[in-house]
Amino acid sequence: MEPSEMRVWPVIERFTGEIFADLPRQDQRDKGELYARGLLTDGTRKSLVPMATASAWVISSPNSS
Repeated sequence: MEPSEMRVWPVIERFTGEIFADLPRQDQRDKGELYARGLLTDGTRKSLVPMATASAWVISSPNSS
């Protein structure tokens, strides 16, 4: 991650915090932030799986052990 990207993440966190604040569960808010980050990053495919794979975040399924 480049320094310019590192400066942008706190802004995105605040923005998505406001946007997704009304979602009832924390996991929904976290995934909303992940999705927004994915849309704003470089990458050719803008679907959830490639964006999550490219992200530094780890998504765990409730069914995974």
